[in-house]
Amino acid sequence: MAGVSYATVSRALNGSDQVNEKTRQRVQEICDSVGYSPNALARGLVTNSSNAIGLIIPNITNPFYPEVALGVEGEARARGYNVFLCNSNFEPERMESYFRILIERRVEGLIVASVPDAARGLFDFYRKRMPVVYIGSRPADEECNCVATDSVKGGYLAADHLIKLGHQRIVFIGGTRTSNSQIDKLKGFRLAMEENGLQPEVRLNINYQYNKRESGYDMAKVLIQEKNPPTAIMGSNDMVALGALEACEEYGLDVPGDMSIIGFDDIPYASLPKIQLTTIAQAKDQLGKIAVDMLFKLKENGLKNNCMKEVLQPELIIRSSCRKL
Repeated sequence: MAGVSYATVSRALNGSDQVNEKTRQRVQEICDSVGYSPNALARGLVTNSSNAIGLIIPNITNPFYPEVALGVEGEARARGYNVFLCNSNFEPERMESYFRILIERRVEGLIVASVPDAARGLFDFYRKRMPVVYIGSRPADEECNCVATDSVKGGYLAADHLIKLGHQRIVFIGGTRTSNSQIDKLKGFRLAMEENGLQPEVRLNINYQYNKRESGYDMAKVLIQEKNPPTAIMGSNDMVALGALEACEEYGLDVPGDMSIIGFDDIPYASLPKIQLTTIAQAKDQLGKIAVDMLFKLKENGLKNNCMKEVLQPELIIRSSCRKL
């Protein structure tokens, strides 16, 4: 239809400088008129570029991760790249499957939020062969490229705030998952308590492997029914803290009148008028943006600098879920 060879059509659609502008426009007009769209995967095989990256998150129902994903998407699109989003649901087998699917899709890099221990071997295998960046607290593998929040400092800030309000019996609650993020929060929590001569108490819900609202709800119910319940609870994240708030409401306890509660993450729910949760904020969108920037630096440097790290500082956000004793 355009009166040119198949090779010329291909070059025109791929922006080759071997095709003059008049021919390029004629080819594009004909393609538009018949509704033709080039096959992106086939084009990627030719150009060796898919203009896509993969993002694997562990729990799409936790508002923390969609905010990180928005940061990743915004920065990627600004660079002309698309993002394949995958939700592993904390399942190592599903994460391994997504790794392979994304590689088959010829993504040019991977960003992974929270890697289960069972999948770490596969994670290490791929990061030595392509740009891979980890989002979260410090990774167990010190050579891993990562962008993280200083969760030790965050845990310290949360406990220190409650201690300054006069609380002495403060309990840290969460799931049983031994993620580096939770380990670091606990480290900061214990440090603040011990510096003030207080006994740190930790309750991890054996019925939940991960930090969900349900784990906070169940654990708070147990604490509320104790003969001498604590005066304050620190949730391993905001979802756990919201579960504790729900349990207090169910048992007729006023927050903060009868129980002070502090969370971690500063998800959108935390600032709702009826919740007003005091929490530790993470710059979630920045985590995503910096991860993309790190990924492209790895890509440009040919993986030569394969041990980059960037740590963001947490911030105490004071609302109305904690009171002075």
